Amino acid sequence: MLSTVYPHWFILICIFTGASFAFSLYFVNYFRKGKGIFTFPSWIMFAIRFVVISLISFFLLSPFLKKNFRKDEKPIIILAADNSASILLNKDSVYYSSVFEEDLTKLRNQLKTKYTIVDYTFGNNVNSGIELDFTDSRTNMYEILNHIYEQNYNKNIGAIIVASDGNYNAGRDPLGLINDFKAPFYTIALGDTSPSADLLISKVRHNQIAYLGNTIPIKIGVNAEKFKNKKLALSLSNNNQVIKNWNFDINHQHFSHTIDYLYDANKSGLQHFTLQIKELDGEISFANNYADFYIDVLESRKSVVLLANSPHPDINALRRSIEKNDNFKLKIIIASEINRNPQLYQNEILNADLVILHQLPSVSNPLQQLFASLEKNSIPMLVILGSQTALPQLNKLNLGLTIQYRNQSFEEVFAEPNSAFSYFSLSTKNTSIIKDLPPLIAPFGRYSINLENEVLFNQKIGQVISPYPLIFYVQDIDKRLGFICGEGIWRWPLAEFRINQTQTYFNDLIQKSIQFISIKEDKRYFHLKDFNGDYFEDQAVQMEVELYNKSYEKFPHAKIELEIIQDGIKSTFQFIETEEGYRANLGYLKAGKYSFTASTTSAGSLQKLTGSFFVKKVEVEYINTTANHQLMYHLAEAQNGKMLYPDQMGDIENLIENLNLKSRSSFEMESRDLIELKWLFFLIILLLATEWFFRKFFGSY
Repeated sequence: MLSTVYPHWFILICIFTGASFAFSLYFVNYFRKGKGIFTFPSWIMFAIRFVVISLISFFLLSPFLKKNFRKDEKPIIILAADNSASILLNKDSVYYSSVFEEDLTKLRNQLKTKYTIVDYTFGNNVNSGIELDFTDSRTNMYEILNHIYEQNYNKNIGAIIVASDGNYNAGRDPLGLINDFKAPFYTIALGDTSPSADLLISKVRHNQIAYLGNTIPIKIGVNAEKFKNKKLALSLSNNNQVIKNWNFDINHQHFSHTIDYLYDANKSGLQHFTLQIKELDGEISFANNYADFYIDVLESRKSVVLLANSPHPDINALRRSIEKNDNFKLKIIIASEINRNPQLYQNEILNADLVILHQLPSVSNPLQQLFASLEKNSIPMLVILGSQTALPQLNKLNLGLTIQYRNQSFEEVFAEPNSAFSYFSLSTKNTSIIKDLPPLIAPFGRYSINLENEVLFNQKIGQVISPYPLIFYVQDIDKRLGFICGEGIWRWPLAEFRINQTQTYFNDLIQKSIQFISIKEDKRYFHLKDFNGDYFEDQAVQMEVELYNKSYEKFPHAKIELEIIQDGIKSTFQFIETEEGYRANLGYLKAGKYSFTASTTSAGSLQKLTGSFFVKKVEVEYINTTANHQLMYHLAEAQNGKMLYPDQMGDIENLIENLNLKSRSSFEMESRDLIELKWLFFLIILLLATEWFFRKFFGSY
């Protein structure tokens, strides 16, 4: 069927256009010469020109051909096989590594004579086809089921065959998706449900970051299967030097033990630790006898000074919250102490990473010199207002906030969240607590902010939401500030604990406020951007840098080289320019500690960046070597399928045959643009050539 994207009556316009062109060229010409209208060859040339112009005009209507046809879709059988390393960690490893793939291919070939086969392997990722080497370091069963559902939605799926040991260690519970399928599952249960003889490190828990001089807790879990009456020897090394040994008597066939070890961080830098269990004969695998981990020991914590006009309950609430975070070192100073001990000013305040000013400046402590020094040294501030705050002095400090007031009166204000706030995110678990927080006592007046800012909480007076801020943050070119425009915040953690038996939200608010305000932007011309120094073997390593000229404008088209070293082996890479800066893709790296040097001379002088990162082994496949056939059973039973074992794979063809699967017919419409027909192009060329021949031969020009 021929159709166009425009109404059909437009075709009459095409015919009229063709006739008009032909008439104006031939009939008018022949009338002038006094010749007949339908004499030879004028009527032939008229017809050719009419057809060509009409046809070209018709193409402007975007004509297309529509064709309805019947499509028969054979039943689809999905075949998915687990390619993770745990499949080989059992007594039948020889079968799985040499014969299993052949048996699976044989089943596939038997089924493809009657059905359409779609096959996958899964582990770290989902891949098409059946090529098994059992090297994937993770198993994500949720991902394969989700992939099958999305890629084959609304298709004629007859059955789904999944071959796995049922051990998943990535993604969500696969049973959460099972009800989305209508086709039966036939699961092939691989592996062995009886524990194999093995010694393993089952868990290692530690902080990623610690500080020099601190004691670092490390929790270690060790397991032993089927080695009763043997000894388990465990050692812990730091930078290849053994620092601790343990020996345990294995008194049970299923032995498990947890060790709590305290490490004194007496060296700064990236510390490499290795746990090692001495190997015993008969273990199914030695890969889980080892575990590497890294702790970055920093030389100092962020120094926070809380400078208060006078003792106040707010101070104790802030102290408890700040001291829960090991990243912060807190010093509390009452303003009157500065006059008695000037060293506090030099040693503590001017060396702080952040100064919290509680109800300062005040009438008794205007501290003009202090505020000038904080401004000069670009020391971030968190200013907390209250009844003791001297608003006239505050307005003169050029901190970004001014309050127009009368008689310096105060009022109770509640917190109203601002959904547009984006500087940082707070825990969403307990956000409902905000409406139950007690009011703060805030200065009554007209608030105005003259620097770039974002408001976290607005003031709410009774049921009226005020346009004035309660808690907000200033992010200017050369400084960051925070303001809590009211006193009495000590009642917030008490209210939260009364309702939720926790103070998580309040602690999150204070700690993230301090973290945001105290961040010092990297103003170097050449620096790293958002670098993650902790990777796994199955993660691609990327590094991004930014390069600026002396005017702090982004420097384009630079040549930046990257050199990484691991165990004395050097590798070089080039950074590629992107919209945000420059990026280097290092790909997948083997486990170990790497040092790097990024260098460039493009901005006029040699500039270098140095640092280190580490890549950790992915060993989750070796922690649990016992097959989870219970999961495979539930996967099959949920959709009226059946769980089978590898030696029963031949039964699957008969089970699917008994389903009496039918092909599904559907009618589909196929459309094709008429302009795609090449022969029409050559027809137009032929017609124009014929017309040209007649005009030349009969002297029509």
